[in-house]
Amino acid sequence: MTSWLLDERVRLTDVAHLALQLSRSTPGITAAEVDVSVGRGYRVGVRGGDVETLERAEDKAVSLTVYRGLQSGSVSFSDFSPAAIVQAVEKANFIATMIEPDPCNGLADPELLARSYEDLDLYHPWDLPVREAILQMIACERKALASDQRIKCVEEAGLSTREHIRLYANTDDFIGIIPSTMHQIACSLVAESSNGMERDGDYTCARDAKQLASLDWVAAASVEKTVQRLDAKSIPPQRCPVLLDSAVAKGLLKHAIQLITGPSLYRRQSCLMDAMGEQIFPEWLTLYQDPHERGGYGSAPFDNQGVRTVRQAFVENGILTRFVLGAYAARKLGLTTTGNAGGVYNLSIEAPLTPFTALLKKMDRGLLVTEMMGQGVNLLTGDYSRGAAGYWVENGEIQYPVHEITLAGNLRDMFLHTVALGDDVDRRTNVRVGSWLLESMIVAGEGQQP
Repeated sequence: MTSWLLDERVRLTDVAHLALQLSRSTPGITAAEVDVSVGRGYRVGVRGGDVETLERAEDKAVSLTVYRGLQSGSVSFSDFSPAAIVQAVEKANFIATMIEPDPCNGLADPELLARSYEDLDLYHPWDLPVREAILQMIACERKALASDQRIKCVEEAGLSTREHIRLYANTDDFIGIIPSTMHQIACSLVAESSNGMERDGDYTCARDAKQLASLDWVAAASVEKTVQRLDAKSIPPQRCPVLLDSAVAKGLLKHAIQLITGPSLYRRQSCLMDAMGEQIFPEWLTLYQDPHERGGYGSAPFDNQGVRTVRQAFVENGILTRFVLGAYAARKLGLTTTGNAGGVYNLSIEAPLTPFTALLKKMDRGLLVTEMMGQGVNLLTGDYSRGAAGYWVENGEIQYPVHEITLAGNLRDMFLHTVALGDDVDRRTNVRVGSWLLESMIVAGEGQQP
């Protein structure tokens, strides 16, 4: 445990203690909760052998909510001084007096709070001098430029490292602290052929720097992804099978979670709001979270309201069995919180998994999508229409890159008509899924409407 972590834990605890103590002593305030965080780190970016970006960041924030019965008032601030905390409590209390009572307001059930929890191995500071980080990025850039003559320039080879501490406490005598780190190396390239230029790249990230991929891997993966995009063609409008690569598939899975998350449900803005108990995915698919995975990108012992997190399924054997709820949303829906205030934790899929090459063979003829653009998703109707780029596949083999196309379908149809999932699961984010084969979608080329 570093001296910075020890010192900041004490400072955050003092801030939270004072905020709650002042709230308790303020007439009319019946409960309060506070979220305090601090972070520090740096980022370097290299281009053309020179340092283009060098940023050091230190941040701190406090979010305080007070309750006057069923009225609530919230304020955010970044000054940790006692005077600022006094002012914040007064301001939050004033706001609460102006707000209409809401029967769903209040702290989470005290019996659900994570009074004790294990260390999830999320904190691994990287003692890497800035000079060494710069030298590593210069080396990464050189590796990329030397590996393929079609690479014309490196937009940036970048490295970042960050430490973060979050504390949540409330007037039900709960206090929880989560220290964490995240480190990343990324490389963005520009490749050129006689038909134009393309941009792409790749990255590696980890809680522990020892688990980062090598510079050789980052450079090689970035080069491969970039040059493969060259000489892209358009394709005629048609309906065909679609294979989403793992990076794009994460977006589709995020839409599924959006549809079963509290605010979308109680605002009646989800095409799955009345689908509890219905088959929404194939029967061979289970969608679950694993919040206590050691070192996981989305691991946390408690949610944003202090409720203990648990491993649980939201979809079992294709059937929607549980919504994603915090305490407020649960009350709005007449349900119990699932410990998901703030979202899901290490969302994963349990299903038979297929190697990527076998997925291509299974699709035979269709579109492999490696990039999505635009925001054409209607969560209420499920209608889906977004720009895309990728590769055309014939006889189970990639033929050529394609671009300037639009994909259209409906989320419920896409979920239910999932054909297979890949074993190339990308674990670099909170949402883990491999390539995703869909039965069919409408594909339109440049200037065409799907």
